[in-house]
Amino acid sequence: MADSLKTQIDDICRLADKVIKNPSVKGDTITGIVKGSNIPISLIADDNDYLGNVLSNVVSTAIITVSKLFGNNNDELQREREKRAMLEKVIAKQQAVINKLRNQNKLNRQEIENLKQMIAILQAAIEKLQKL
Repeated sequence: MADSLKTQIDDICRLADKVIKNPSVKGDTITGIVKGSNIPISLIADDNDYLGNVLSNVVSTAIITVSKLFGNNNDELQREREKRAMLEKVIAKQQAVINKLRNQNKLNRQEIENLKQMIAILQAAIEKLQKL
């Protein structure tokens, strides 16, 4: 079961890498990717959810699953190490998505400002032309 979970975590991390590389991917595309992998569909939120919420739900569910899986076993120390490694990997991907969202947000704000300035310049040109 632990190998299956590790595979799911690896799949989630690969999915996160794809979304970080191309954040314009839609929720239904993400769900399609998940259907073709080992990630349980139950880890994916509704298609209408915002991308950050989708990945956040995936990560949260994976962390809860990891925590439940490694409750009481004989090889507690080894399992705790594996759990910690998977959690660190998932958290690193979550942080990468958050950073991508922050950077994209900054770019969007700058683009909006540039567009507003362009509208003002074009409006001034329209007004000058109308006065001629």
